[in-house]
Amino acid sequence: MSSNEHPELRRNRRVKEYWQLVSGTAQYRYRICWEGARRVMTERGFDPSYAILATCDQGDDVNATFILPDGGAVSCDVRKDSTTRQAVDVTSWETLAHTVEEDEYSLGAEILRDSHLRDAFDRAVSAYFDFHLRHDDRPLPRAGV
Repeated sequence: MSSNEHPELRRNRRVKEYWQLVSGTAQYRYRICWEGARRVMTERGFDPSYAILATCDQGDDVNATFILPDGGAVSCDVRKDSTTRQAVDVTSWETLAHTVEEDEYSLGAEILRDSHLRDAFDRAVSAYFDFHLRHDDRPLPRAGV
């Protein structure tokens, strides 16, 4: 946040950042297409239900930025299986430096630090999935079919 940012502009920006975190995290935690990424994250020692998806860019690999349970952030590239489209391996893993700026990463870390905020966030993520994503969440192709 700039010291010159009007309080109403700050509030509007933070609300937008919050709902972007809710939307991305709902996809990551619940959609079938993210099952492989959840498995890969678990293999790395992180419980997917305590990670927040901050950004995601699709390409040959999926580049995603997560806020981890300790409040740190990581950017990773995840390789997908060409048939199932499930994540099968992490090809890049970079811990991001902490910044003093107020942004979606600091908001995610704040949510994960406070049990009341985390509980409210988890409820919002679940409700977002139920309302916006569940009806279109279809099984992916299987390998060898």
